[in-house]
Amino acid sequence: MPATKLQKKVAKEKKKQEDPGDAALRKIIKGYLGQYRMPCKALAPEIGVSESTMYKRIACPEKFTRREIKLIFRILQVSEEDKRTIPW
Repeated sequence: MPATKLQKKVAKEKKKQEDPGDAALRKIIKGYLGQYRMPCKALAPEIGVSESTMYKRIACPEKFTRREIKLIFRILQVSEEDKRTIPW
């Protein structure tokens, strides 16, 4: 079923109000996944979540647990410099 105009408008407004930390975290995760040419579905079992949960959490990074973020950073070898770019 296609999204209604109201649903599209609400989604657009929600994107505008996104937390800068969420956007930075998403950018880092996607960037490192691309750098290592690692699909999300390969990272998901490494942090103990299903593939669908992984995609949902990348879409809404505020749903990641601290444990999952630490594991992702360790697995993807995220630099300290990149970690500091996230405004928490």
